[in-house]
Amino acid sequence: MSAGAALADRLAALGRLDDAAFPPAEAALALAGLSRPADRAALPRRLARLDSLAAELRRAVGGRADPAVPAAAFAALLDPAAADESEAGDFGAAVERRHGPPEALALLLLAVGRRGGVDLHPLAFPARLLLRIDGADGQRRILDPADPARPLTACDLRALLKAGCGLDRELQPDHFHPLGNRAVLARQQQAVRAELLRQGRLDDALALVEDLLRVAPDQTGLWREAGLMHLRRGHRGDALAALQQFVQRTGDARARARTLSLMADLRARPF
Repeated sequence: MSAGAALADRLAALGRLDDAAFPPAEAALALAGLSRPADRAALPRRLARLDSLAAELRRAVGGRADPAVPAAAFAALLDPAAADESEAGDFGAAVERRHGPPEALALLLLAVGRRGGVDLHPLAFPARLLLRIDGADGQRRILDPADPARPLTACDLRALLKAGCGLDRELQPDHFHPLGNRAVLARQQQAVRAELLRQGRLDDALALVEDLLRVAPDQTGLWREAGLMHLRRGHRGDALAALQQFVQRTGDARARARTLSLMADLRARPF
């Protein structure tokens, strides 16, 4: 079996796991390896790197309950002086350099923190992937992976939300609900897809979305993304199939109605 086929089998095995056991960091590294042989070869080294960083974190935290302790340890693990030579969202480069864009850093800290015994939760904050540390004594701390040592206040969170999503947006309770592991992977991979599309690499972006759907089919928005990309490529049948999956899975009535209208228009077009 080729290395690529073995990696595809590994991703398929990850896809069969319950979400609580699903490892988003390993899946992100494996997804990169499907498209780039260099990332495939680096996968064992990068997984070992996560384990090594987790051991450093565990020693630094030493079982202390205050969430400020692991937050400071996270900051010490990162290397803000590292050269940013990677594409946006390149998680493998973030693991190697301990530096990168916020979504990749969030996944890095999540992987290292969980391996290191920190009670860490990714949040459904829309503007940026934030993390929450739960201390053993009931204290909680929300941190920005780009600056983990600085505690985020309500004013900070409101400013982040407005800067990322618009001045009319306000904080909502559901912004602080924990994200599932597959949702975390989808958030981090969004930056990768955006960079591929910015470069005009539509086929690569579509291949990434379809690979991602193999392990995260419950991420409803990915089906619509796949459908629209197929449509741009002129693949009407594949576009309709993906959009149908979106319609069946979405709980957004307005999005469902818009998509059904698009599907009706596609079916009415001549071949």
